[in-house]
Amino acid sequence: MKNFQLNFITNKETVRWLKILHTFERIPTRSVKELAQFTKSTSRTIIADITGIRQYFQQSILIENTSSGYLFKETNREAYQTKKRSLLENEPLFHIIEGIFQRQIKEIGEWADQLHFSESSLLRYFKMVENELARYRLTLSLKKVDFIGKEIDIRSFFHDFYYESEITPHTVLPSIAIQSIAFALQKKHFFSSYPNVSLGDFSYTLMITLEREGDLLIESEMIQALKEREAFQRFSTINDVIDASIGKRLPVEELLYLYVMILCRRSLTDLAGEQQFIQELQPNVGITDCAQLFLSAFGQQSNDLQRDMILVRSFFTMLYLKEQLSPVTNQNILDIHEVVQEKYPDLYLELLAFFTEHHQTISGGKTAVTEITVMAVLFMDSLKEIHWGAPKNIAFLLEGNYLVCQNIQAMAIKYLGRFQHLFFPNALEMNLDYLEQNHIDLVVTNYSEYVSDQLIGNWHLLFKSIPDAEDWNRLLWEINPRIINEFSLRNGQ
Repeated sequence: MKNFQLNFITNKETVRWLKILHTFERIPTRSVKELAQFTKSTSRTIIADITGIRQYFQQSILIENTSSGYLFKETNREAYQTKKRSLLENEPLFHIIEGIFQRQIKEIGEWADQLHFSESSLLRYFKMVENELARYRLTLSLKKVDFIGKEIDIRSFFHDFYYESEITPHTVLPSIAIQSIAFALQKKHFFSSYPNVSLGDFSYTLMITLEREGDLLIESEMIQALKEREAFQRFSTINDVIDASIGKRLPVEELLYLYVMILCRRSLTDLAGEQQFIQELQPNVGITDCAQLFLSAFGQQSNDLQRDMILVRSFFTMLYLKEQLSPVTNQNILDIHEVVQEKYPDLYLELLAFFTEHHQTISGGKTAVTEITVMAVLFMDSLKEIHWGAPKNIAFLLEGNYLVCQNIQAMAIKYLGRFQHLFFPNALEMNLDYLEQNHIDLVVTNYSEYVSDQLIGNWHLLFKSIPDAEDWNRLLWEINPRIINEFSLRNGQ
C-alpha cells in the first residue's frame, strides 16, 4: 500500500497493519523495535497488531517468531492480496472520492447517513487530507462534497489515486468498453505513433476523460495551437473508434487534453521519434542551451552526446508542454519522492541545485523544482542504464561434468547474452594473447587450477564447480555493483 493512499485511511489500526505488512514485504525479517519505529507506535502495540494480523489473514500468511524478530511469508498470495484489499472496504474517504469521480455529488449529511458516520467525523477526516489535496491545488467543499479546483488538476489526482496506486475495493477500473476501444486502436496501429504509453495508462486517461467530460479549460496558447497540427488531426480519428464503441464523441478540447497527456509519454529508445518531437514542439532555444549545460554537468560518462542531447531536450520539452496544461501534471506521488531520495541522495541534491537555477527556462517556472528533480533523477538513471557504458567482454572457462558446464553456458547466454559479449573458449585457446585480442574484461572459471598468473591472473572470478546463487551474484556485482542493490539471486529450497 502506497503512503499516498495511507493518507486517506481513517482507521489508525488499519494504517498500522498496512505499514507493518509493507515493511515485511520489503524485508521479511523484522524486529519488534524496527516495526515500532516504522509505525511510530509502541512495542506493546506491535505485538497486539501481529496477533490481530495473524488472526485476520489466517492461512494466507505465516508470521513466525525467530531469535531476530518476526519472519513473514506469504503462503497464498491471491488470498493475501484479497484480504489486504478488504481492509479498506468501509473506509469513508474512499467511498466519497469514488462518488466524486462518478459525479455523484451529495451533501455531507447524506454521506454521513450512507456511511454511518457523524458529520463531525467526516469533517475531521476532510481536515486530515487537506495537505494531500493541496499538493493538487484542490480543496473539498463542505456542504455538497466535491473537489474545488481546476478540472485538469482534479483529473491528475484521479489518475494518481486510481492508476498509480494500489488496487483497493474502491478502485475504479476501466470498463470493458474502454478496453475494447484500446484494442480497436491497436488493430489500427494507433499506438505506433505513441509507443511509450502503456495499455493501463491509456485506458485510465481515456476513462477519466470520458467520465469527467465538461468543465475543462485549456488556457495555454501553445497547447491550443496544437489543434492546427496534422498530427493532432490524425489523433482525432480516435473519435471514430470511441463513437463506434460507446456512441459518443469527445469535444475538440477534450481530445486536445487527451492528445497532450498521451504525447508526453516519451521514449528513451525511439530516437527518431524524439527528434521529431523536439523539432515540432520545443518552445525555445533556451531549452537547447540548458540541455548543453545539463550534459556538461552530468553527462561525462556519455558515449554519444548527440543522442543524449536529443533525449534531454525531449525530456525538457515534455516538462514544458505539461506545465502549459497545468504544473500539477508534472507532479509525482510522495512515494516516488521518498524512493528517489533514498536510492539516489547525491544525484538528487546535485540535480536539485541545477534545476533551482534553470527551471524557469526548462519548464516555465511554475512546476515545483522538487517535482522536476525527482523526474530528472529517474530519467537520468534510465538513460544511463539503457545507453551509457560499454558491455563487458566475459569469457567462461569451464570444466567438470559436461552437462553442468552446458547448463552454466545456457544460464549465461539466456540472462547475460543480450547485454554482455560472452566467450566460451577451450582451455587450449586461453592465453594472454587471447585475452588481449578479444579485449576480455573478465574470465569466469569453475576450475581453480586455471587461476594462475600465467593463465588468467587478475582477470578472473572463480565459481564453485557447480555454481550457486552467491556465485552469480558476485558476477552481477562485477558487471554492475548497483545491480545487487536492486535485486539478487538466492538459492532454491
